[in-house]
Amino acid sequence: MKFVKPDPLALVLSLALALPGVAPAAAAGAGDWPLDAFNRKPAEGDLALPMPCGGTMVFRPVDVPGGAVFADQKITLGGGSPDRAFIENAHPDYLSGSFAEKNAWRYYIAKYELTAAQYAAIAGPCPDAGKMDLWLPKVGITPGEATVAAESYSAWLFANARKSLPGDGKAPGFVRLPTEAEWEYAARGGAKVGPSDFDARHPPMDGPESGAIWYDGPESADKELQLVGLLAPNPLGLHDMLGNAAELVQDLFRLNRVGRPHGRAGAFVKRGGDYRTPLAEIHSGLRQEFDLFDAKGLRREATTGTRFVLAAAALPSRDRLEALRQGWTALTEQSHSPLAEQQSDPRAELKTLSEFTSQLDFPEKAEVKRRLLNLAGVIDANIASRNEERDRAAREMLRVAVFAAGQLPTALDNAERCDKLMALNAAQYKERCDRVQADSKFDSRYYLDHVTRMLAEFPVPILEGQLGTLGSDLHAQGLLDAEGRVDHVFSDLKTLQAKGAAAHKGILGGWKGR
Repeated sequence: MKFVKPDPLALVLSLALALPGVAPAAAAGAGDWPLDAFNRKPAEGDLALPMPCGGTMVFRPVDVPGGAVFADQKITLGGGSPDRAFIENAHPDYLSGSFAEKNAWRYYIAKYELTAAQYAAIAGPCPDAGKMDLWLPKVGITPGEATVAAESYSAWLFANARKSLPGDGKAPGFVRLPTEAEWEYAARGGAKVGPSDFDARHPPMDGPESGAIWYDGPESADKELQLVGLLAPNPLGLHDMLGNAAELVQDLFRLNRVGRPHGRAGAFVKRGGDYRTPLAEIHSGLRQEFDLFDAKGLRREATTGTRFVLAAAALPSRDRLEALRQGWTALTEQSHSPLAEQQSDPRAELKTLSEFTSQLDFPEKAEVKRRLLNLAGVIDANIASRNEERDRAAREMLRVAVFAAGQLPTALDNAERCDKLMALNAAQYKERCDRVQADSKFDSRYYLDHVTRMLAEFPVPILEGQLGTLGSDLHAQGLLDAEGRVDHVFSDLKTLQAKGAAAHKGILGGWKGR
């Protein structure tokens, strides 16, 4: 399908949309839109919200584990090629949702990119939903227009369909652009995938990348914008997160400075790549700066659109406010004392106290110094005990990895044999080989997830320090095959640390035929 350039929204219309009470498309329009147009692939869990002009927008739930009021999830974002590390370097972030669920906080993100028909329904006049070109992503949009469209849609929902909005008591949710963390967490598959898949360049997919990503290639988009929802969804049920149209998000663009954001805020951010991006460059951490202007004025790109999220205020009610007060008190009582706020190393803090005490003159000075010295001994003993527990935990994680690796040669070899049998007679071997392939996939994923977690929990030198002890333990137990796998597992750890998820295939290949 050839790209049809949409008519740009006039600046005066953008201003009008932002004025209170102005909703040019709120009136009844052409009637209900065809299901194939706004939700080509219905799925369990879809949240369908009405729109002006008889339209619909479908959202998918994204659950972030953690049920406490202050619960949030530490996640690792970014992780592109080394030459783009200053833009996409892997870095920690924290995420939570807006709506309380059982043991999770939820936000919603649009199942599909914002289409030209949906944008027209918000901005007016009502579109002819039967025109196929209107189910292309809405591109040529500015960050300001995207924000105004989200605000106008929120206002329409509040006035016309408030009961359909999730919310907390009297405060309903609202529509806005996603943050970078919300967007990337959803693009990677969120809690639906394990750590190794979350860190991978692309979320898990059945079949080739062309079945789930519109990129520049004759087997894919071939430099043409495509209708939304034609390809397979990601594990969260979201379509076209990578490729087709790049997607504007809420945040301003900031560079990375070795593990943290740089202090300079720039223009806007677009995520995910587009139909002109080569597959080799598309990955879940891909981010690009979207400058507000070009030589013609406000920048409008035929490759860039957006999608909305459904969220809520952080302080939506008095009940939430009180729960947060109580939660904060519990956190501060559990997490630190006034002394720990000064120095995180207790031995350094004792040294400071001892030096300060030496400068004072009071009757109990000698006794206080004696107690401080005793306390230093207690702390040293506790640190030694803690280190022993850490080493033991690291050793046990290595042990589990060694035994998990023992399943891989047989599982991988069986899967390879099944591939050959299926090529000879698929009908005869399909049922048995489906089970074999499922077992092989489970064993492979378990091993990759486990070594990924080890790297997240322990520094490599700590793990390396446990190799000798673990090897001796296994040898003493007569588990010589397992002893022989210890160094191979550690080699996989170093490879994964150096290359990330790109090393998965090579790591598994190294266990074939052992």
